[in-house]
Amino acid sequence: MSLDDEYIPDFTRDTELKLLRKLTEKVQRDLILDWYERFGLSNRKLRHLTVETLQLDFKFDARNRRTISTLILTRYWPHGLNLYQLSDIDFNILIAHPSRFKWNSMSMYKSSTEKIRPHYNIPQIVAQLNNELSNYYLTYISSRHDSQQRVEYIRLQFFERSTSHHHDRKNKLLSRSPYYIALLDDQELPFIIHSAGEDPTSMLILETFKRILSDSSPYTIQFKRNESPKESIKSIENVLKACGTSRNDNALGRWSQYGDGKFEVSPLNNVDEHGSMKGKKIRKDDSFIKSMLKFKGFTEYSNGYVSRVPVPKVSFQLKDPNDNITIGFKFHGSDVFGGLHQLCDKNLIDIDKVPGWLSGENGTSSGIIENGDFIKKTRRLTK
Repeated sequence: MSLDDEYIPDFTRDTELKLLRKLTEKVQRDLILDWYERFGLSNRKLRHLTVETLQLDFKFDARNRRTISTLILTRYWPHGLNLYQLSDIDFNILIAHPSRFKWNSMSMYKSSTEKIRPHYNIPQIVAQLNNELSNYYLTYISSRHDSQQRVEYIRLQFFERSTSHHHDRKNKLLSRSPYYIALLDDQELPFIIHSAGEDPTSMLILETFKRILSDSSPYTIQFKRNESPKESIKSIENVLKACGTSRNDNALGRWSQYGDGKFEVSPLNNVDEHGSMKGKKIRKDDSFIKSMLKFKGFTEYSNGYVSRVPVPKVSFQLKDPNDNITIGFKFHGSDVFGGLHQLCDKNLIDIDKVPGWLSGENGTSSGIIENGDFIKKTRRLTK
C-alpha cells in the first residue's frame, strides 16, 4: 500500500522540531509559503490569512530558526506535518548538509564492456517503484531536483505497523530511515548513486530499481559497483568526483594540477614555460615541499592536509612475483591520504620512500600493486 502526500504519520513534536531546526531560517520561511499554497494551514483559526498576511505574521513572530520551527508546529500546522512536508525537510537537509549522508555508486552497462545511460522518465520510475515496493511495505516515494548539483533525487520511505498491543498504539506506524537514489542530469554519464547499505530492504530497492530500468530499455542493463558498500563515500559532491563526473577523477595526489587544468598546454603558449618542461628543483632536505607535491600536486594548498576528495577506506594488495607472496594493506579514516600526508610531515614516514599509489595518485580506487604498477580492482557485472 502506498501513502499519499497528506498522510500525517505519528511522529513526536520533538522529532519534527529536530528536523526543522537543521534548516536555515530562509529555507523554513520558503517552505511555509510553499506548504500554505499546496495544503493551506491546519489551524482553522488562521485559514483567513492570505500569502501577504502570512508573511507579515511569521516575520513578526519568528526571530531565528528555533522560533520559526516552533511557530510552524504550534501555530500553522499544530496537528503534525504530513509526508510531503517531511520529505521536503529531508530533501533540504540532504542538500544543505551533504556530509551527513553516505553513498555508493554503480556503473551501467549494455554489454560486458560498453556503458549505457538510459533515458530517465522520473514520474514513471517513481510510480513503478511505488507500485512494486508497496507489495512489501507501506510506502511513500517522492522526487526532487537539485539544480546546483544537476541531480534528481528519489526518496523512498517505508513504514511498518507497530506490533504493540496497546490500544493507543494500534495504528502507530514505524518509519525506516529514508533511502535515496540520485540520477544525474548529464546524458553522457552512465552512473547511478544510492544510499549506502547492504540490508535486505536496501537490496530489495536496488533490485527493483534495476529491473525497472532494464524493462524500459531495449537492452538488459547490467550494473557494476564502483566501490564496495563498506567503502561508502560521504557527500554527494565527493561521489560525483569519485565516479568520474569531473576532471578530478583519478587526478589526485601529484596529478591534481592536471585535474585543475593547471598543466594544460595551449598551442599559443610557450611550451618551454610549461611546468613539466622546466621542472622544479627541490632541496634534498625540504621534506615539507616534497610531501606537498606528492600528496597535493602543489607547493601551496589552502586546505592544509584535507584531500580534494577525502577517501575514508582504501585497500591495496602488494604482489611479489619472485616469491609469490601477496601482502594486503587496508586503510580506514576520515581522510586516508590526508592522514598519510600529515604523518610524512611529522617524520613518521619517509616521504622519499612513499610510492605514488600510497599518495593518492590513483584517485579513490583500491587496487593491486604488481611489479610497481597499479591495477584497479574490478567488480563483476550484475544483471
